[in-house]
Amino acid sequence: VWPISGVPANFNYNQLDGPNADGAWIINAVMPQPMEADAAGKLTFRPDYLTGEPKLETTPRQVVTYQLNPKAIWYDGTPITAADYIAQWKVLNGTNNAFHIASSNGYNQIESVVQGADKFEVIVTFKTPFSDWKSLFWPLYPASTNTDPKIFNAGWKQKFLTSGGPFKFQSYDATAKIFTFVPNEKWWGDK
Repeated sequence: VWPISGVPANFNYNQLDGPNADGAWIINAVMPQPMEADAAGKLTFRPDYLTGEPKLETTPRQVVTYQLNPKAIWYDGTPITAADYIAQWKVLNGTNNAFHIASSNGYNQIESVVQGADKFEVIVTFKTPFSDWKSLFWPLYPASTNTDPKIFNAGWKQKFLTSGGPFKFQSYDATAKIFTFVPNEKWWGDK
């Protein structure tokens, strides 16, 4: 149970109306977070989404390689793959004004995001070094909702279109202003 001070305007945290503390509490339970802060505040990989710590190369340029957990899925059963990372970078890099993004910070310093050896390997190459690279791709949204500006901008208002975390959206009571979330029965991680 989380008491919230108001109804989040949009559950797409990356959309202009999305970033607020109330929404973040809920989004963290429902959407993928490849990295998380430990008790000391250090960002480390989450084995639910990555098979190991991302590989960082700094010369001749900054390149980060992620190995995705093949068990990780969206609620519809679609695997979480490089395509989701690619779509998120494309929508958040600030080059398409049809998407009303909250921030392009970090994403605008990426030169490319490509699939590696298979759909579970993501290679991110930066134009310029970005020291806070571990903060990127949180929360991660599916490619299916990151390609259409209408869905990106308004599709997540007062509801979740999908889940990729331990909980899923069940209902919203507009009169009582209560959102109800239940365990995601398709969750592959620690129950």
